[in-house]
Amino acid sequence: MSTLKLSRRDFLKSTGISVTGLIFGYNWAAAGESGAFSPNAFIVIEKGKGVTLYIPIPEIGQNTRTALAMILSDELGADLMSVNIKQSSPRNDMGHQTAAGSQGIRRSYDNLRNSAALVREMLIAGAASHWKVSASKCRTDNSTILGPGKRKMSFEDVIPFAEKQKLPKAPKLKASSDFKYIGKPIKALDARDLAMGKTEFASDAMPDGLRFAVLVRSPVYEGKIKKYDGAAAKSMPGVIDVLRVGEAIAVTATNTWTAINAANLVNIQWDEGANSGASTAKLKEQQKAGIHNPEQKGFTKGDFDSAYKSSAIQMEEEFIAPILTHAPMETPSCTAWYHNGGVEIWSGCQSLNRLYDSLPDYTGLPREKITYHQLRIGGGFGRKLRHDYIEEALGIAKQVKYPVKLIFTREDDVRHDFYRAPDRYLYKVGLDKNGFPLAISEASARRTRITSPSDITLFFPNVIRQCTFVRPPIATGAMRAPGNNVTSFTEQSTVDIMAEKAGIDKLEYRLGLYGDKSALKRLGWKSAPSDNPLMCELIHIVKKRSGWMSDSSYGYGASCFDKYGSKIAIVALSPKSGSKPVEKVFAAVTCGRVINQLGARAQIEGGICDGLAAALDQKVELQDGRIKQSNFHDYSLLRMSESPEIDIVILKSEEAPQGLGEVSYPPMMPATVNAIFAATGRRARELPIRG
Repeated sequence: MSTLKLSRRDFLKSTGISVTGLIFGYNWAAAGESGAFSPNAFIVIEKGKGVTLYIPIPEIGQNTRTALAMILSDELGADLMSVNIKQSSPRNDMGHQTAAGSQGIRRSYDNLRNSAALVREMLIAGAASHWKVSASKCRTDNSTILGPGKRKMSFEDVIPFAEKQKLPKAPKLKASSDFKYIGKPIKALDARDLAMGKTEFASDAMPDGLRFAVLVRSPVYEGKIKKYDGAAAKSMPGVIDVLRVGEAIAVTATNTWTAINAANLVNIQWDEGANSGASTAKLKEQQKAGIHNPEQKGFTKGDFDSAYKSSAIQMEEEFIAPILTHAPMETPSCTAWYHNGGVEIWSGCQSLNRLYDSLPDYTGLPREKITYHQLRIGGGFGRKLRHDYIEEALGIAKQVKYPVKLIFTREDDVRHDFYRAPDRYLYKVGLDKNGFPLAISEASARRTRITSPSDITLFFPNVIRQCTFVRPPIATGAMRAPGNNVTSFTEQSTVDIMAEKAGIDKLEYRLGLYGDKSALKRLGWKSAPSDNPLMCELIHIVKKRSGWMSDSSYGYGASCFDKYGSKIAIVALSPKSGSKPVEKVFAAVTCGRVINQLGARAQIEGGICDGLAAALDQKVELQDGRIKQSNFHDYSLLRMSESPEIDIVILKSEEAPQGLGEVSYPPMMPATVNAIFAATGRRARELPIRG
């Protein structure tokens, strides 16, 4: 436990709470995770308001706030329904403030419990000293300290006694059998506010005198302005200003509709630069040349050439993954206002740590002159890890005297994203006569160097990983389950083909790969390529629940995934005749202790639906340097009419909570591909399936 170097006065100023109350700082360390930051937040108990939890992690719909409140309430003995949840702004004393990598709960759980236990013991000690009884005879429940002889005192009433107590060095944690909330299905604590439209998102910020802005950006990545004429736009009623912001033109107006229409009237001559001739077709050819003549060896093990030549079964498979855009429901938005010698900013950002460090540079002001309001994010998937929309809004606000809200239209969002980079993979695989993995060569066309074994190569004793650096002519960034959202498709498709070539049932083959003893005996394998008993258990569960291969009217497709501390096995059922490409999905997951059953299932279901949409329809294409797609009519999310029935089993566990927000998305793509192959006999080696 560490003490925060923050004065009470500074904290009260930053949060706006009154002077009467208890303030507790706590350290949110990422135990066991190398290179992790040591995040911290505040528990506040205030007269008349009760318990407030200040949460550093941005809320983007993953329901982290409710889960953290459940953890706090169980360990503290608070009434969950009366806990106030407040989102923290970016700060240097809050540690980990990033919503990415499925890290929110797993980086918070242990130390939030320890911190809540510390507060609980101080409350109990305060009440016990006032009652002149032993603290061991007191406990907390429902935001009340209960003592012998039916004594009781609310958390708020014990404040003057608790604040006199010393910080305990090693507070004892509750047994899991004493939990009232953790592991239960709890509705989101802010669900009513969301349903009633009371929750403020980034696009909802409306300071007095607000004007609305739209940017006209280069249609080609890294294009620059030669010259522009904004006269026609400026003459429209309601238009306030036409301004240059870097290599873009901003139009500000009294309303968004006017700004959008006026932006279309700005006449710009562009220097489109080196990317003007870029196209999807050219990019694919570069990638193809790269994987067949790779430039770099990233990783080697054993003797691939000899093992491959001596293999009884040889196969060569090539896969193509397209560019994807994030397409969150709420497009990027930021409101900025320079006034009273400072700047005020309203937005939603996934990476508050980096934003804190960058705001002085973005604004041109010292930190004490910057006020940033972190609002709820209407979806991100990695898009809002970037700050471009905040920088752009500030670039406009610096030139005007009124508050201005920059809004991306949906077309702006689709055509000016930090996209998931495309990739292309070539696998050469050698198996023995029983299908046992002997040798694999993996070549990819990537934007980053590879230096470590991939998941599929872990099954093989003889490995070559190679790559060629192919720079995509677009801005790229992290997308839900970065990297894995490509490699799960390529690797689990390859595993399916390995089983097919060896004439082995697809689930039986995976059981063998993960070390199931009965499967190894049936397959005639002397040893297991890996040892993963939990994955074997998950495979057995989905095999039973899906009635694997029992209904001839379906094609059955399987997939497995092991990342973010969690594991999942999926079986998808594709009807051989029917309106839905995938009708049923069965998932078995282990993710350590589940905090909120409803939240966990929602994360898994959401990932399955997003993965299905990506497999079926999603792609971004280039022509003459321009993004062809523009909106949901040509970049489809999954429609309700094609949503499958989803059956989920989550294993009970006493282990620490693990990541869940990204676990079901990557494996749903190959499960879909494998199921449709089983139903139709046609295997998709390039996504999306419906092209």
